[in-house]
Amino acid sequence: MLSELKYKCCVGLDVHKKFIYCYAMDNEGELLFEKKVNNDPYELDKFFTRISKDSKIALESCSCWEYVYDYLIDKGFTNVQLANPSRVGLIISSKKKTDRHDAKALADLVRTNLLPKSYAPSHIIREQRQITRYRASLGRIKGIIKNKIHAILTRKGIKNPYDNIFTEKGIEFLQSLDLDWTERLQIDDYIGILRHLSHKSKKSEQMIKDYAEQNPFAKLLISIPGVAPYSSISILGEIGEIKRFSNARKLTSFAGLNPSVYQLSIGALN
Repeated sequence: MLSELKYKCCVGLDVHKKFIYCYAMDNEGELLFEKKVNNDPYELDKFFTRISKDSKIALESCSCWEYVYDYLIDKGFTNVQLANPSRVGLIISSKKKTDRHDAKALADLVRTNLLPKSYAPSHIIREQRQITRYRASLGRIKGIIKNKIHAILTRKGIKNPYDNIFTEKGIEFLQSLDLDWTERLQIDDYIGILRHLSHKSKKSEQMIKDYAEQNPFAKLLISIPGVAPYSSISILGEIGEIKRFSNARKLTSFAGLNPSVYQLSIGALN
């Protein structure tokens, strides 16, 4: 029956790509148990079987947080907190930098209610962020490819006769150029990559448009002149839960629309 005993405790998780260091302490800060487990559901199940659903659990906002956070929520844990890694580092600054030390520090901070929290967006909000960021990344990659083509033209001393050389006529011009086989290979391949990226961009744009048409808040944003489906989903995704901003000033500050400067000499905030 001892194996069925569940502990209400405070747990710190130092999450890595392949493993998690788990440290559980009681409300007095005494160690209950600790373990390094592989980052997979079976290993996590074995560890968290001993922990009650109302325990406090803390993990840092890192590249792997989503999988572990979703796992805990799906398992019914009701007090999972995401920590701000930068602010945690300021609080627990130490020469010791081990997995055990970090997990213990997180457990201690959540135990004392001193954990600096980071916003944990819902699955829907994460979807909104991912699709718009994916579309933006395609645009950045296209920009890189276009710059490479311009660099070849500059290197060979070829003047661009068009304002935009990536129109159909511009592409025909690029394909007609008498170039060394190395430059010919690069430009032809870059043109092929651009066409592929343009196809993927249009596909993602249509998906975003369809998504926006089903979202009442996106429709409301689109009613504002200049806001397109992509912009509406991007705004919704990046802001997330509007309730996390206590007033409009904090929202505009988050968006970078009202930069401020604190002058220590006069103690003034402008």
